[in-house]
Amino acid sequence: MTYSYDCRTAAAVPDDYAEAKKKVDELDAEADRTGKALKALSGGGQMGMTPDHVKASPEWKAAKRDYEKANAALRDFNSTYTKRFKKEIQEDRRSRGR
Repeated sequence: MTYSYDCRTAAAVPDDYAEAKKKVDELDAEADRTGKALKALSGGGQMGMTPDHVKASPEWKAAKRDYEKANAALRDFNSTYTKRFKKEIQEDRRSRGR
């Protein structure tokens, strides 16, 4: 398995589309998982806002840090992935009828 590195983001993107798609699916699942964990801790504040006393808790801070880290990894990976595999992504979407 070979990887290419984008000097801007230092995101390791496999050279094979199938491997890259698997990696983006894994990163997306991790971002979803951490987002759900953060939402579960956020509580039911007014207008959907997280109360300050919840934001001060170490559990919420850890969940927020994990959420931001997972989304940054997905964002960095996608910045290279979508450019490198533009044609393959378009073909995949067309074949699924999107």
